[in-house]
Amino acid sequence: MILIFSQYPHTANADEARIRIVDSDQPPWTAVGRLNMAGHDRLSMCTGVLVGPKTVITAAHCLFDGRSGYPHPVNDLRFVTGVRRDQNAGVAEVDCALFLPGFTYARKPSVRDTRWDIAAVILKHPLPVLPVPVIRTSALARVGGETRLRAAGYRRSRKFLPTLDGDCRLLWTRDGIWITSCATESGASGGPVFVEDDGIWKLAAIMSARLNRAGSIAVPRGIWSDLVRSDACPGP
Repeated sequence: MILIFSQYPHTANADEARIRIVDSDQPPWTAVGRLNMAGHDRLSMCTGVLVGPKTVITAAHCLFDGRSGYPHPVNDLRFVTGVRRDQNAGVAEVDCALFLPGFTYARKPSVRDTRWDIAAVILKHPLPVLPVPVIRTSALARVGGETRLRAAGYRRSRKFLPTLDGDCRLLWTRDGIWITSCATESGASGGPVFVEDDGIWKLAAIMSARLNRAGSIAVPRGIWSDLVRSDACPGP
């Protein structure tokens, strides 16, 4: 999770009061998982969400070592979906990662930099779970300040059960990204932000960063639509 400093007001206690633990093995939770990055001396993690049998959408910065600035070796990456304590709905190794044009890793990104902070992780084999449906363009255009957002992720404080801020809002947009009141923390980067459409929770945005005392940044689907259609790594 990236922390971007800001002077905007924030009510941390109100945020925490909305957070609840989700202990469910039903959709969409089977498609929300942990992207684990193993190194020789550590194990770090982010959240990712399955949008196709082999395609996981997450935050691009999660795929980089925050100390060295270099990408994590693909062989060190594992996606574990539907994590519930010592159980899960499936595990897969990673074949490759695809980034948006214009993305460059930065240890201290600006708010504008987060616009490109999305990646598609292509798995080596399909996982036997139902992918999360992605919101339609027409429905995304109707999201406003009164729309109820639901932000989920595996937070550092709750690594083995997903947590949900089930009632947050879009505060405003900037450079095409969403500034939201959704609570988040380290580990929840790459997690889904859901919007209800036709009575179904659909993926509308991906959590990117926490704003100091000002909520969070999420990147809406319109920016990364092409990545959803990716289901294979580029050829040689």
